[in-house]
Amino acid sequence: SLSIEPSRAFSTASGLPVSRYGLGGAARSTQPSTLPSIYCDHLAKQQQQVGAPFFFYYNPHRYPAFLSGIKDICDEKEEKT
Repeated sequence: SLSIEPSRAFSTASGLPVSRYGLGGAARSTQPSTLPSIYCDHLAKQQQQVGAPFFFYYNPHRYPAFLSGIKDICDEKEEKT
């Protein structure tokens, strides 16, 4: 479950705390482009605020689909504003 208090140690530019659970590219696996969206949807459905999504990766060339999914989320959020 992602329903624990968000971290106050890190925050977004808007001041929203960052989720304690990050989603990133694992060294020996392939993450699909849909994974970032699934993660964001899961955070949004929690009963208590769990914070802003937190993504990370080690090598952008190794995770092109995962990074494409992150870009898609950013583009969607930009279109809504």
